[in-house]
Amino acid sequence: MLTRLATLRFAAFRELKEEELARVRAQRARLFEQWYALPAGETLELEFPVTRHIFPDKT
Repeated sequence: MLTRLATLRFAAFRELKEEELARVRAQRARLFEQWYALPAGETLELEFPVTRHIFPDKT
């Protein structure tokens, strides 16, 4: 993944702002709720799309 991000000229890591960190923590809490609500043996599937909205063009 890091290699792919580098070829797309996206920074792999950056410092998060407090509001972004709060959103990450809230989403994490929602995902844990969904996971704990699953019946035994079921799987929680997540998608992680990489978009220019998330990684703005650095040109």
